[in-house]
Amino acid sequence: MTALKLLENCKSHIRGNRPLFIQGVWLTIAFLLMIVITQLEEGRPYLVGLAALLAATLPWIKRRFTPLHTAILGYMAGFLLYRAFNDWIGSMMIGHERIILLNRLSLILIIAPIALLSFMYREKPIPYLGRPDLRAKLFFPFIESGFHQVTVRTFLIIAFLINAAVFAPFIFMRKESLDPSFFVIAISFAVINSILEEVLWRGVLLRRFGEAIGVYPGLMVTSLGFGLQHHSLGFDWWICLLFAGGGIFYGAVVLRSGSLYPAIVWHGVLNLLMAYSGLILLQTS
Repeated sequence: MTALKLLENCKSHIRGNRPLFIQGVWLTIAFLLMIVITQLEEGRPYLVGLAALLAATLPWIKRRFTPLHTAILGYMAGFLLYRAFNDWIGSMMIGHERIILLNRLSLILIIAPIALLSFMYREKPIPYLGRPDLRAKLFFPFIESGFHQVTVRTFLIIAFLINAAVFAPFIFMRKESLDPSFFVIAISFAVINSILEEVLWRGVLLRRFGEAIGVYPGLMVTSLGFGLQHHSLGFDWWICLLFAGGGIFYGAVVLRSGSLYPAIVWHGVLNLLMAYSGLILLQTS
């Protein structure tokens, strides 16, 4: 049974149950509000206030939603550590490239509290680490049903080719300005960022939302959060919405294949292409 099937079975409890539905909506709104607040330069006081409000509602949260509730609080705690760490490295004279790599590596500070909380529920801290089923079918437009279907393997090949075709002209225009050392920087960035972002968004968070509010709502919420959090990295809001759309496809690959690995590879390749095209600035000159 695929991860999608397993999580789909967890949402039946909220159908026709208004109190549970309201709690699911509340946690969803709180999560998205948290993501928006974390994009604000002076948002930390608001984040602390939202955390206090969430903590105050914990006694009234049904057991089904407790793992999601604590995961959101864990994200908040981890983000405060993440922001403090990045403020610290930003004040150091260590070079633009190292700051970016350390920024991406510091995502561990957000992942760790959420993953550690899973031990409270006797679960693996990071899900979807099994062998991927690349022969599983992806359907369009609804992932599990639709008018067209392809295997995960075929979908990834098509995605790689499209991504390469889109970025090739920009890479070609910049090739003279890229020295060999840039390859090491770009590879390091792609590996670190793809692994940690997939573990966070398609791993620990997608599992929690999928179990609490259902697969499709959970996929949409985590994908939107994934997209919006790129604003603090310097991207315009409309580009963040494009990232959110990409998050849906990453999540679909994870859910259908039952593994994070295909999404990590795809994400890493795309990050590498973005770095070489100049969309992600890894060099100061």
